[in-house]
Amino acid sequence: MWYDNLDRLQTIVNLHDVERKTIIYSCSKNNNIVDIYYNEELIKEYNQIKQFKKFVKHYQEKEYYKKFTNEYIVILGKKIYYKYIPQLKIISIRNEYNEVLTCKNEEKIYDVLENFAIEKLLELIKVKILEFGDQELNKYDIFINHKWKSTYGKIWFNKKIEFSKKLCHYDIEAIYSVVYHEIAHFYTPKSNHDEVFYSKLLELFPNYYEINNKLERTIFC
Repeated sequence: MWYDNLDRLQTIVNLHDVERKTIIYSCSKNNNIVDIYYNEELIKEYNQIKQFKKFVKHYQEKEYYKKFTNEYIVILGKKIYYKYIPQLKIISIRNEYNEVLTCKNEEKIYDVLENFAIEKLLELIKVKILEFGDQELNKYDIFINHKWKSTYGKIWFNKKIEFSKKLCHYDIEAIYSVVYHEIAHFYTPKSNHDEVFYSKLLELFPNYYEINNKLERTIFC
């Protein structure tokens, strides 16, 4: 199973019935803690009971995992252990990477390691796209977007494909589900999440729904 060796955090969903008439329901998130604010009277008035239950369940089913500690960072779904050596201002990365990174001080450790993880993500995606052997697809520039909070990937028809940096922590199969999603858009330019699009996507990646469902449930924090 995915992430069995990672450190899972408890999923905490707190419900707050508020008197404010300005909201039906909303939420605020802080890592693995989700506070949902709702007005029961308005939920009933606007016949939103079913939708509200679905909204709560959506967050209750989330799986939260640590992405970084003072011993490891999660890269491509695996714990990658490291050691910071302050005298030399370097980070020694263990496991399969076995590399040394320059790091000015302890405050920069996460930034340096995250950038390293993003490099590995970009390498993985580029190799996967090259495997298609499509000359037109190979003309597309591949970028990592550092700002997206909810989007995983997007293809632009000015020959650019972007992927979210947060994917650097996810399992390789989860990353591939996003890659194939964008490639399916490439092969179905006149379709937008319709039957034609999903037919192509499932042709490319038959277990897309299973993998994508796991991707959507998982959050690294």
